[in-house]
Amino acid sequence: MVYNRWGNLVYQSKDYQNQWDGNGLSEGTYYYILQLKTPQGIREYKGWIELLR
Repeated sequence: MVYNRWGNLVYQSKDYQNQWDGNGLSEGTYYYILQLKTPQGIREYKGWIELLR
């Protein structure tokens, strides 16, 4: 899941294949939450992306 700086969801995928390129979005900082299913349960990673054109 990718969110803009106001917390609005701008991209989501259940089977991500490295296809998100920020098309249609303005330059700026976006925040992501990546949830992975592992044998120990769901692991969650959070971070930010700076989109430059």
